[in-house]
Amino acid sequence: MQLGLAGKTALVCASTSGLGRATARALAEEGATVVVTGRSGERAKEVAGELPHAVGVGCDLVADGGAERLLTAAREAVGDLDILVLNGPGPAPGPARAIDTAGVAQAIATLVTPQEILVRGTLPAMVEKGWGRILSISSTSVQAPLPNLSLSNLGRAALAGYLKTLAAEVAAHGVTVNSLLPGRIATPRARQIDEAAAQRTGQSLDEVEAASKATIPAGRYGDPAEFGAVAAFLCSTQAAYVTGSALRCDGGMVPTLLRGQRVHPDSPRREQRSRMSHIPVTDTAADARAGRSPELPPAAIRRTALAGMIGTTIEWYDFYIYGLAAALVFGTEFFPDFSPAAGTLAAFGTFAVGFIARPLGGVIFGHFGDRVGRKNALMLTLFLMGAATVIVGLLPGYRTIGIWAPILLVTLRFLQGFAVGGEWGGAVTMVVESSPRDRRGFYGSLPQMGVPLGLVLSSTVFAVVSTLPDDDLLAWGWRIPFLLSIVLIAVGLFLRSRITETQTFAQVKAAGRARKVPAMEAFRHHGKAIALTVGMYVSAGVPFYIVSVFVLSYGSSHLGLSRSVLLTGMLIAAVAEALTVPWFGALSDKLGRRPVFLGAAAFTAVLAFPFFWLLATGQTGLAWLAMLLALAVAHAGMYAPTAALYAELFPADVRYTGTSIGYQLGGVVAGFVPLVAGALVDAADGASWPIASIWAGAALIGLVCALIVRESRGREPHAEPDR
Repeated sequence: MQLGLAGKTALVCASTSGLGRATARALAEEGATVVVTGRSGERAKEVAGELPHAVGVGCDLVADGGAERLLTAAREAVGDLDILVLNGPGPAPGPARAIDTAGVAQAIATLVTPQEILVRGTLPAMVEKGWGRILSISSTSVQAPLPNLSLSNLGRAALAGYLKTLAAEVAAHGVTVNSLLPGRIATPRARQIDEAAAQRTGQSLDEVEAASKATIPAGRYGDPAEFGAVAAFLCSTQAAYVTGSALRCDGGMVPTLLRGQRVHPDSPRREQRSRMSHIPVTDTAADARAGRSPELPPAAIRRTALAGMIGTTIEWYDFYIYGLAAALVFGTEFFPDFSPAAGTLAAFGTFAVGFIARPLGGVIFGHFGDRVGRKNALMLTLFLMGAATVIVGLLPGYRTIGIWAPILLVTLRFLQGFAVGGEWGGAVTMVVESSPRDRRGFYGSLPQMGVPLGLVLSSTVFAVVSTLPDDDLLAWGWRIPFLLSIVLIAVGLFLRSRITETQTFAQVKAAGRARKVPAMEAFRHHGKAIALTVGMYVSAGVPFYIVSVFVLSYGSSHLGLSRSVLLTGMLIAAVAEALTVPWFGALSDKLGRRPVFLGAAAFTAVLAFPFFWLLATGQTGLAWLAMLLALAVAHAGMYAPTAALYAELFPADVRYTGTSIGYQLGGVVAGFVPLVAGALVDAADGASWPIASIWAGAALIGLVCALIVRESRGREPHAEPDR
């Protein structure tokens, strides 16, 4: 194999025998300079003498100060380490040693500490270089010196938890952390441990071996050399980005891995699936040679897409319930001294305030997302959005606190919009950067499903509370949807906490390409891309906000349609759009982003006036048909491909910022449409032609922008787009 390890330095703990020795041999044979360690310095030097590019160091890792002494000796021998392989001693063979009470505290204190000391001692140099591999092959983490007591499982669990936390912290610095757990490997040490277990339990050796073999499927036994090959693979430049997880190594698996095949839990080959626990391994070197970004395993891609979709669903649920409340309740609750029409306009004015805050949120959160990391920025956007929404549900009305009620409402609305400004760009960036090149349209459209799904949730909840008597609805019923969001926010935060940064962002950080001020870079060098994203958002956003916000008020006040009919139609259309969005996203993977968007924009322009004609009939079925065409076809066809399209228009170092600014500036225009529409319709004595004209004009703007933009399908996420 050629794993790119020539010139690398590696420290392999407890490597004078067993799996540690096999790992050290495999690394040395690949050209790495290996530090062989063991309690006996003579034995370590003897084993090192059998290997090319190796030195031996004697050190008792679990002794006081052992880890520090080992690090010092390793640095003196080979310099800073590129690879650290953690390996711990197993249970002592033979009769257990007696130990005093003080020994119990010492045993517990050293349970994980030596491994942590080794990691902390080697990590700074790895981070500074932008490359490093930490691999744990420990079956146990501390010798168990207590009578009839094994700390093996506890120590392994503690070490695994530490490594998992560490993996997320160092992923952006080019350092990967993995854990390779052996299956039943035929080593002298394994025999020795079985003999000790037989002596301790009184069982025969055959009984102990049979019980041990029962934990591994029959015929899945490997040898040390095979294990070492997998360990070397995970320490190499070809290693998969499998942070904080465990790969079970059983016999017969290595040749499959090293041929570069995609082996993952969803593989149709049952034999492969049974050999893996839950972590896939991919050959990223092949991707690098082909000029592609390394692909994540399918399970990791789905997990990231789900976190993006659920997060945006929660975000848009919060956003929509405010819009619905603005149309139905806020005029009388917070602006009671106004006329009904003026009160509705004032309520929509507070709704538009959130859109003004969105570009600012895009700049601020984009800055941190492009410099520090996408994940942390997304956690904060979701939290801020949820906190502001819950507080709105607790806010007293005008009759209770007077002028402070609308002032606080506007302030909270601004905070909600500020958080929304950083949400969409970050979610889309993470998903698209994590997706396979030929399916970015599909996976990128999954966060877009958050829009109709959030609308479904909000419409459902408001449909329920709308059944309340008007007095109860105005008094307390409208608060229920806002307060319920606290549960959804907790779920969203939990899901997002379980994803890691993208490889694309890690490469930006490792290469030192993070921009000092991403917003300035985006406007200076990618202004055309920002302008095009603004125009394309306007074409989709204006009709959408007309249907989802303005029509609720216009239909009931001017067309005689009941509030429940409008909400039910909205719900039906949103459910349909949740199905058509991923279909249009997948279609953009086959036909391209531009053709799908162009077709949908043309249809949207044609639909503008017929939409209001259908509503004006006053018939429930035709009103529902109008909403269905507007959301599930027109809006979905434009909105679905834009996630991948926007992300592919910007380079990785300003992608979060660029997509957020373009999207949110377009949102400012769309956000004022309900306010402008209300004023124009009142001026036209209730006629719909002014708002239909705005709808058609917005669609034509998007059509022109889509004709100008270049097709981005297949473009690599790290590539420099055309300016």
